[in-house]
Amino acid sequence: MRLPSVVWLALPGALGLLVNCHAFNDTNAGVNAAAGGLRLPGVSFQTVLGGNHAGAIGNGGGAVVATATVVADWERFALIDVNDGVLESGDRVFIQAGNGQYLQADNGGGSSLNAAGIQPLEWETFQIFKQTGPGAIVNGDVVGLKSTGGAWVSAQNGGGGPVFAYGGALGSWEQLKISGLSETTPPPPPAPGNPININGVSFRTRLKGTFLGAQDNGGAAVIATATVAQAWETFTLIDVNGGLLNSGDSVFIKAGNGQFFHETTSGGSTLDAAGNEQQASATFKIVKAEGGGVIKTGDVVGLQASSGGWISAENGGGGAVFAYGAALREWESFVIGIGAPAGDNPVSGNEAPPGWRLVWSDEFNGGGLDGSKWTIETKGPGWVNHELQAYTTRPENVRVENGHLVLEGRRDFAGGGEYSSGRIHTAGHASWTYGRMEARIQLPGGLGTWPAFWMMPNDFGRGWPACGEIDIMEEVGFEQDSIHSSTHTARYNWVAGNGKTSATPVGGVTAGYHLYALEWFPDRLDFFVDGRKFFTMWNENTGDDAWPFNKNFYIILNLAIGGDWGGARGVDPNIWPRQMLVDYVRVYQR
Repeated sequence: MRLPSVVWLALPGALGLLVNCHAFNDTNAGVNAAAGGLRLPGVSFQTVLGGNHAGAIGNGGGAVVATATVVADWERFALIDVNDGVLESGDRVFIQAGNGQYLQADNGGGSSLNAAGIQPLEWETFQIFKQTGPGAIVNGDVVGLKSTGGAWVSAQNGGGGPVFAYGGALGSWEQLKISGLSETTPPPPPAPGNPININGVSFRTRLKGTFLGAQDNGGAAVIATATVAQAWETFTLIDVNGGLLNSGDSVFIKAGNGQFFHETTSGGSTLDAAGNEQQASATFKIVKAEGGGVIKTGDVVGLQASSGGWISAENGGGGAVFAYGAALREWESFVIGIGAPAGDNPVSGNEAPPGWRLVWSDEFNGGGLDGSKWTIETKGPGWVNHELQAYTTRPENVRVENGHLVLEGRRDFAGGGEYSSGRIHTAGHASWTYGRMEARIQLPGGLGTWPAFWMMPNDFGRGWPACGEIDIMEEVGFEQDSIHSSTHTARYNWVAGNGKTSATPVGGVTAGYHLYALEWFPDRLDFFVDGRKFFTMWNENTGDDAWPFNKNFYIILNLAIGGDWGGARGVDPNIWPRQMLVDYVRVYQR
């Protein structure tokens, strides 16, 4: 968890705890210095809803606003496409004001935009998307700009005021009409290299965790219903570009009987594995959801058919597979496995990940919460982070039912405040030094929710943040589908403004379960979502101030309401109750 203010908390017994604060992305992480790509001068962005043009106050160096009714100097930008070639939907860009400074979304998103970036770093990188799907972007297209933190650039009230980086989707406030692009001719496609065969490839839906399979091992429909990757779910991928499998390569997908995936009617219909030869309708472009480069096991990818439609698993998995997706979204996102099932372990199942042994778990299959493993926290409103909820032991807030833990936030004026909720921890029962800690969780969603899966040490002798804190997963309702992982130490913490943290987009966190995991070693902390590692905090070997992670930590699960971060954009009083569902918590060690 996270805290903007330092607060000492008392836990049962002799334990005390200074609760945490959230820290945004370290500006030095993920620096992108590739500003030498395709440069497109004279570009403007007009809000679709209000019709005003975005402009950099002072032609750069100040705030970005959407108040201009005409395009003058301050409303013209140089757009630098780091992907080169033709400007296409999904490309990463920098946007440079007239004075040469770059538009930037502070902390990677979540605040107002300014044009004060001196050089193109992580916070100055945006991904540009066409509203209508893939392909080249031309004058008059409606586009959205997505920050590195996963937030969409948003013009307040659709235009007429400040421009922010906090949109949760490409909605009315985030739609911009692009103009001023120079006419360009798309370059010819690269000549194919020597095709290579990649065996043992699987595709797991990111939303539901089920695997794509070719019925009867080929010759019939493609479906996404399998919970494990067996023969019918394992394919040979033929990369016609040759060399390494890279984002953007053209591929064929061959089932076990030798037949190919193909579009039955050139897109818009179900996919089957009945193609007898490598033809146009059997060609797919494989694209990484984030960035470019080599594709490896655990990457999230999409498959774009020759018709332009994206391969889409109905309801995000569990049924038929089509070739009609308009963009690489939740139903079109797959975790690729190469030579092994996609991800580092199945989304569900009881087998240990390779190289780990199970040392502790709670599957929440009993009739109530196991008191030998967990303590239910009881605290009043305002206990930490100015949060609004009272934590209670009532079954309305904490219970086990239907094989999962329920932490339920309610607006029922129980416990001394307007809201009540649940929080449990393993302090006094179990704690660990090093290992893999994972939980399969469905998040509540809704403005004002703040769920977390995190760890604190048994030893609070040095106080917070020197004692250390590990936030495996946090999410806030106003940034739904964006997951944060963070660490806090004496040297690196939110108060100092340099906390080690990262965020990643995860589709459908409120619609289904996702696996959140930490792998903790003496030299690093690795953070995962659905088997995809997205953040590492390294041990600098400079002492306890930078690395207090060499002692026992225990697990905490809670659903906060409001507070300094969770309530930063308000709390919707009309959405309650909201539930954080936990399928299991498991701890492994080597």
